[in-house]
Amino acid sequence: MKFFDLTKEADLIIKKNILRDLEIFLKKGSYINGKENLLLENKLKKIVGAKYCKVCSSGTDALLISLMNLGLKKGDEVITSPYSWISVAEVVSLLGLKVRFADINLDSFNIDLNHIKAITSKRTKVIIPVSIFGMCSNLIEIKKFTKKNNITLIEDAAQSLGAKILNLNSCNIADISCTSFFPTKILGGYGDGGAIFTNKQSNYKKISKIVNHGSIDRKNFDLVGMNARMDTIQSIFLLKKIKFLKKNIKQRRTIARMYNDFFLENNIYGYQNTNLKNYSVYSQYTILVKNRKKFTNYLKDFKIPYKIYYEKPIYKNKAYFQKIFLKNTEFISKHSVSLPINLYDLNKTKYVIKKLKRISIDKKIF
Repeated sequence: MKFFDLTKEADLIIKKNILRDLEIFLKKGSYINGKENLLLENKLKKIVGAKYCKVCSSGTDALLISLMNLGLKKGDEVITSPYSWISVAEVVSLLGLKVRFADINLDSFNIDLNHIKAITSKRTKVIIPVSIFGMCSNLIEIKKFTKKNNITLIEDAAQSLGAKILNLNSCNIADISCTSFFPTKILGGYGDGGAIFTNKQSNYKKISKIVNHGSIDRKNFDLVGMNARMDTIQSIFLLKKIKFLKKNIKQRRTIARMYNDFFLENNIYGYQNTNLKNYSVYSQYTILVKNRKKFTNYLKDFKIPYKIYYEKPIYKNKAYFQKIFLKNTEFISKHSVSLPINLYDLNKTKYVIKKLKRISIDKKIF
């Protein structure tokens, strides 16, 4: 059993004539900014409902470009979650901005609006919630707050393409949204890639220039930009894989429901609390346990793969160190474990659940 079974999906796109498409691509010679990039942008716009989409070199670069677009000043503050990958803190730091960390909610693992409000200051210019493990942050309420306070809202949707909250799509709620096509994401390529969404034309025009060295025509350079274009070959892969997106999300939700039903039947809690308002795509299925070491040793005995994401808060890393203590973040970092989601064989999930039954009454674990 594998935690991520990337080769199965590769087999599917091989059967869908990807090799023929790659041969055509190689013979054309249009390797950068090919028409496939535009085709992919148009498909992504339709999926999330946004007016504008620009693909780029990675999810991290998508965040960096989005912040560059805002013309922020050194020392301006950006609030984000400390329980995620480091990308937001990384790009904020690179631009000479100040990162502020708000605590997260125990039931969703997403950023806590009440703590956002508590640490917001006159220098707060941007709030970047991370829609963690495929579940949207409380974006609608956060947006009300940012709008009232003239703060830009950027969603880090690297893990949540296809998710919804109150029937509003992830990547189409915030002022700007960023997603990732890293191979293990909901829609993953075979290399790095990302996309930026917005409904504001001025954002789109400036972002498009930044992605391409600060220029539209590569003759006139209006601003300082980056070489952040996404290779055409990744668009070719993604155009094939996007055909399976709905089916894959449906399968992820089926697997998550199987896990949820098992834990509920056994009075075990600690998984993300999704409801009818929040449609998760389950990029990972993560649960809190009392004794992580004992639990993971058990999984190892039965060769069940697992992952521990964000084993320590971002602010405990040397590069982003801050002398703070966020209670919920610290607790979740120490007690979370992600179980495998195998999209191509439900028997693998049944096997995991069968083994979990053997320890379901162990109060030292759950």
